[in-house]
Amino acid sequence: MEYPKVHLVGKRPDYTLIKGWLEHCTQHHFNCQPHQSTDLERISVVDVWRRVIVPLPSNGKYLALSYVWGSVHQPACSTGESLPSQLPKTIEDSITVVRALGQSYL
Repeated sequence: MEYPKVHLVGKRPDYTLIKGWLEHCTQHHFNCQPHQSTDLERISVVDVWRRVIVPLPSNGKYLALSYVWGSVHQPACSTGESLPSQLPKTIEDSITVVRALGQSYL
């Protein structure tokens, strides 16, 4: 698989292309291989299908989001709690992307 030198970004993400990149990484890059870590046992993730905070399952893959929350106070959620009905657009968009990529955890 070759990556395009220039990829024009359209109005909608090309999820097929992104899935291909993820698959290529997990198959060909050692550092992208799934591995067991006891450090991950305490991680809580968003189950994007049920919209609930859950402990990361032992065999669970997750996609990470990195961004700055800003100065606005955001409500906190604990494990087992449902997400608030209104989330920042960044989080909602991330949930949409994780679902579109066929994954379950953010």
